[in-house]
Amino acid sequence: MFVNNIYTFFSDSPRRWEILANFLPKKTNLTLKTLSKARWSARDDTSRALNEDWDEITQALKYISDDVHEKGTPRSKTACYLRQLQKLETAFLSILWDDFLSRFNIVSKQLQSPETDLSFVSKLYGSLFEYIQSLIDEFNIYENGADGGEWW
Repeated sequence: MFVNNIYTFFSDSPRRWEILANFLPKKTNLTLKTLSKARWSARDDTSRALNEDWDEITQALKYISDDVHEKGTPRSKTACYLRQLQKLETAFLSILWDDFLSRFNIVSKQLQSPETDLSFVSKLYGSLFEYIQSLIDEFNIYENGADGGEWW
């Protein structure tokens, strides 16, 4: 939901979208986009884009918040998004969701393959279940990654 709000904030204004584009590195084809209710791949791409371009998105938001030509409401929203991006919980959940959605996207693509049979589906679901259970044991990895401050 948070990523979708940031996407909407930038995409509601061609000027703000251009500011974001100017801050984003040209190294990636990923970008913030609206979340699809049906496609894991869109959610996975969006989550990865947020994590990979965290600093650039933050810089674009700071630029807008300091822009005297920007109206009050967008500047206020920008301050809220910046505060949210600077929270440890947001970084933690962003890293966790990126891993989680990536795995679900991989499984989803395999399930859609015409060659996938019922025994393989059972193995995929079993693997996904084990993966989700393993996330509990890896809590410290995500916490350390979020606390590393590499995003802010």
